[in-house]
Amino acid sequence: MKKIFPILMLALIFTLNSCSSNDNGGSGPAPVPKVTANTTVSAPTLSSPDEAVWDSVSTTTLDISGQNVPKRAVPKPATISSTVIVQAINKNDSLYLRLQWNDNDFSVWRDYYSVYSVEPLNFTWNSWSGEDQLYVMFDGAPGGGWDVWNWRVLTTGTDNLAEGFRYRNDSLIRDTGTVPVAIPNNPLPGGRNPYYVHDSLSAFHGYILPLNSLDTNYATSTGWTVGQKVPGWIIDPSLKTASVTRRNSRLDIKAVSNYNTELKKYTVVLARALNTTYDDDLDMSTKNSVTAKIGIFNNQDDFYLGGSNRGFTVNFTLILK
Repeated sequence: MKKIFPILMLALIFTLNSCSSNDNGGSGPAPVPKVTANTTVSAPTLSSPDEAVWDSVSTTTLDISGQNVPKRAVPKPATISSTVIVQAINKNDSLYLRLQWNDNDFSVWRDYYSVYSVEPLNFTWNSWSGEDQLYVMFDGAPGGGWDVWNWRVLTTGTDNLAEGFRYRNDSLIRDTGTVPVAIPNNPLPGGRNPYYVHDSLSAFHGYILPLNSLDTNYATSTGWTVGQKVPGWIIDPSLKTASVTRRNSRLDIKAVSNYNTELKKYTVVLARALNTTYDDDLDMSTKNSVTAKIGIFNNQDDFYLGGSNRGFTVNFTLILK
């Protein structure tokens, strides 16, 4: 018995050491993922999300989960991608991020109207319909919390921009600036028919309703078909080339994107100066790294709405230099 006891003690010590291990097979905390920005390649021109320069930049795949904070998920099967592929470039005092994820549908018809009768012409307002979104969040925003880059496929992406926010105390605070990319196409009194349609009337079938192509005199127009859609948001196309001063810090993030209908995949490139000089933007120009996270929203425009259509990565380290 005396000989067996030391052997049992050694086995116990070995077991305890194994359980406290931090490697992938252990029960300790998982290592923090890292994404390293490439500082040697040329800066993207933002002419396309698939420029050749990205072929020379390493990729990092991060898991997406509704159980990662900020968490508002419900116990339902997720409808979001399980992963997001991230690439980063630090060049010319700007940060460029390329993100790719799977999405089962190109959800761009936010708050759209659909024709349900043609004689007389009447619509249904589908105010429940959302849009696909992307959130990139950097810890350390001025005043505390997270500096947020929010790309939305319709209400920012159609102008090749993303919108800036700060996230603190469970609230999204919009960055300074009064000019929006998109204006709601609110319904006429009664809440059913759109105030505006495209000036091509029933001949128009697109999802981008430009501010300079509106018509209100459509009640007696012909050629409409049951189920035909009218966009629920009006896009100001002038912001694509507007001065930074006009866009202010609210819209100082450039974007270019693509949805591949065959692969059912988004590719989005976001870009912003490391130091914008705005008081509500995180200055990354003097930092070697920042803590970040990424959120994917599928056909959902409400950041605070819980459900299976949203998920985030865990916090990861973005190495800038």
